[in-house]
Amino acid sequence: MPHEDAEVIVVDNSRAGLVVHPGAGNPDQTLQNALLAHLTRGSQNCRAPASCTGSTRHTSGLIIVARSEPARIKLADELAARAKSIVNTQAVCRRRDDSGGKVDAPIDRHPVDRVRMAVRTGGRDSVTHYRVIERYRRHTLVRVTLETGRTHQIRLHLSHAGYPLVGDAVYGGRLVLPKGASAAFIETLRGFRRQALHAAKLAFPHPGDGTQHRGRVAAARGFSGTARRAQARPQTRQRPDGGAEVPAAELAGARRRARGDDDA
Repeated sequence: MPHEDAEVIVVDNSRAGLVVHPGAGNPDQTLQNALLAHLTRGSQNCRAPASCTGSTRHTSGLIIVARSEPARIKLADELAARAKSIVNTQAVCRRRDDSGGKVDAPIDRHPVDRVRMAVRTGGRDSVTHYRVIERYRRHTLVRVTLETGRTHQIRLHLSHAGYPLVGDAVYGGRLVLPKGASAAFIETLRGFRRQALHAAKLAFPHPGDGTQHRGRVAAARGFSGTARRAQARPQTRQRPDGGAEVPAAELAGARRRARGDDDA
């Protein structure tokens, strides 16, 4: 683990798919169960730890876990009150963005679908900053920093700004396959069963003495692979007449048809 002391544990969830809390259908194969076993070491007098912020089942990266209820409340209050808590996250978004920006939009429960959040007048103040790390043909890798810690804040705010996350079926809509994308990237998108969101860095005031603690972890394999393939261009060749480039497979097919090779 990146860090552990009497108040908090910072967990490296480098692979997506780790369920954080027990629930229907998964009562014991979760992060909370594993941490409880780690902390008790045979004792039956330890309360289950409560996660505060970071990655979840459908994302990857760092997770802050409070070892007591007072520590959880203090950490949550610090983040919600715009204290010196930093969640530095990387995300792959649909559409290209040239610079980045700031989303300052209040968040509340969706008026109809209570599982979702929504940007609503009268909601809780919520501020998200995003900056471009790398631009691809039709996607953008961004670095996200939060001033507040609302439920689904990054996913909702980026979608609200017009840059939904790859793999986010709730706020990003249906799967979109970019025109002209390479075969490898299309295969990656179809096989990517989570949100392209990775909690790369956390900085937070320790609930015990207030000192600033920091943690960092490299991008998960699936996340970095998605970003890498988003950059790849399909193989192209120049047209014989000197016109614009076309995909090599399309050009080869046209030549076969011209020779009559495709006639049966």
